[in-house]
Amino acid sequence: MAARNQSSWGRTGPVADQDDCREAAEAARCRCRDAVVRAYGEMLISGASERVALDVATRVYRYHHPGAGVRLAVDVVETWVYTGPLN
Repeated sequence: MAARNQSSWGRTGPVADQDDCREAAEAARCRCRDAVVRAYGEMLISGASERVALDVATRVYRYHHPGAGVRLAVDVVETWVYTGPLN
């Protein structure tokens, strides 16, 4: 199987525009949000712990945004999936 050209993969593959998801305020524009939230929810439904579900959702986010650092990915994903009180 031939290796994919990363620059063309970003334009044609599942990688969303990097600028769409960098800030929590831009989260509604992020095209991968549904996949991230679905991964988290389905992991919980399958019996996984919240920590494991968050890890899987973060991996889905980083698949779509390979340039995102771990801390940014975790922050964005936690913002999207957290439903408890904020304080």
